Amino acid sequence: MTDWTERLTDYLDGDMSGDELVRLEAALEGDAELRHVLGELRLVRNAARSLPRQSPASDLWPGIAARISASEEVVVVPFARTRSGNRRFSFTIPQLAAAAVTLLALGSASVWVAMNARGGLQGDPDV
Repeated sequence: MTDWTERLTDYLDGDMSGDELVRLEAALEGDAELRHVLGELRLVRNAARSLPRQSPASDLWPGIAARISASEEVVVVPFARTRSGNRRFSFTIPQLAAAAVTLLALGSASVWVAMNARGGLQGDPDV
């Protein structure tokens, strides 16, 4: 199935022909939402055509060209590596798994110590 929404502006501009034009018109007959989008595009096109044509107040190109020419001076700064810039940390999957197991064991041990210190695991429940 073709998404005709992307091609509606070509249809409005008359840039479609042949088999594609026939298929789009068939799709328009069977798809109310596509007809609605086409109607909205026609409204936008007509509103844009009704706007007054305005020329720029001044020619902008000389200013743009001057800025481009001014920016052509490029200062090249050599890149020097520092000792701290040479460090790079990377971990393998087994290293990360070992770290996760270690953290899990330390966390579990901490909970066990905390529960034993206040008598959480010992004593008679009051049920």
